[in-house]
Amino acid sequence: MQGDTISKKLDLSIDSNGQKRNREETRKLLNMRDCSSIRDVSLEANKVRNALCDKLLWLEKETGIVC
Repeated sequence: MQGDTISKKLDLSIDSNGQKRNREETRKLLNMRDCSSIRDVSLEANKVRNALCDKLLWLEKETGIVC
């Protein structure tokens, strides 16, 4: 699957000199908080995560509405 192309004027990952910005700089431009990603690897959490994912995918297919 190929994604949509984005206008170079809107692409925040490239600076005005055409150089690739680092991740922190891009996050700062988007006013994103600095938080680390913590993934719960317990078996129970994985079951819940998979069930929610399956339900949302089913809902999207049935209704055409993306949450």
